[in-house]
Amino acid sequence: MARLLTTSEFGTFAVGFSVLAVGLGLSRANLGVPLSVDLPHETDPRAVDEAIGRSMAVALVTGAAIGVVVAALGALVGDGSSLRGTLLLLACASPFLVVQDVARFVAVARGVPSRALISDLVWVCTALAVLGISALSQGMGALAAAGGWVLGGLLALGAIRHCLRRPVWRGTWRWFAQDRRRRHLTVDALTAAVTPLLVVFLVATVCSPATVGSLRGASTLMSPINVGIAAVGLGAVAEVTRRSQAQGRTFMIMVSLGLAGCSVLWGAAVWLLPDGLGHFLLGPTWDSARRVLPFSTAEFVGLSVWTGAITLLRAAGRTHVSAVFRVVYLVVAVVAAGGAALLLGTATGVQAALAASAAILAVLSWISAVRPASEPVAADVPNATA
Repeated sequence: MARLLTTSEFGTFAVGFSVLAVGLGLSRANLGVPLSVDLPHETDPRAVDEAIGRSMAVALVTGAAIGVVVAALGALVGDGSSLRGTLLLLACASPFLVVQDVARFVAVARGVPSRALISDLVWVCTALAVLGISALSQGMGALAAAGGWVLGGLLALGAIRHCLRRPVWRGTWRWFAQDRRRRHLTVDALTAAVTPLLVVFLVATVCSPATVGSLRGASTLMSPINVGIAAVGLGAVAEVTRRSQAQGRTFMIMVSLGLAGCSVLWGAAVWLLPDGLGHFLLGPTWDSARRVLPFSTAEFVGLSVWTGAITLLRAAGRTHVSAVFRVVYLVVAVVAAGGAALLLGTATGVQAALAASAAILAVLSWISAVRPASEPVAADVPNATA
């Protein structure tokens, strides 16, 4: 998308895509995490189907709400027909994309992670095919490229259809609201998803959409590391739970260091890309994104280290602590990014502030993770039947 839109248009598109990211974050916390905990221990097939069906209903409602917001953005902000059409297409696809994401959690919880992997591979291969076609065809626009990406998501949904169930609507709100685990998980996920959205809006207001496009371009180049962090967040909690406290801590130290090392290597490799390849990937955004990339790499190093600490906290049942750190990070990141935008007015300055915020979060989280809990773990683990 960055290659097919101007830097300013790409910044506007990034705002719409950030809305989708917020919805997916909430869905993963409120649906994915409880399903991952409950389904492996549930022996009644009817109860399993009911839980999945209710989750599908909530996923559809969540996706519809995302679609309304993105469509409104497209109608109000999209001053170009291509950009407006791209945002409206993303809005229409949002319910199906949320359902596909929840189905991935179902697959992992049911002990068939290969289905989630196949679904993701279908999406990735379709996206790569669209990227290749756009390289060979000079006439492909942003709307066609977005359509190819959405098609990949729909194909991925079809590939994981065996993990879907018919939505169950009756009594679903009571089922959803009575689960006490969702309190801390919602705060955690909401602040995690809203933080970049607030930064995007703040920087766009103080600086310009072009500055947002530069930041988003650099973070897009670091997407493989983001995928790795998400994968650790999905699967590492169960692995730590099966180990002793000392073994789990050692395991997550190694995982964090591995992710941090990969962040440095990947960031350096991308920064050294030839300009021709960089312009192919990001179009006119490449030059400004490349200047931001070293600080974006530093931010991902901090987030990689933080992932290990937050995994230990969740495995220990200290979800309230992880939620507190998410809120602290939101405040620090927004204040730091806003201050940098006001004082420096550059994408490089804003990204440096975000990197410092991630470093602060990583240090504080690890201090808390290695410190003994002040209360029994059970105090933060809700009743599964609530």
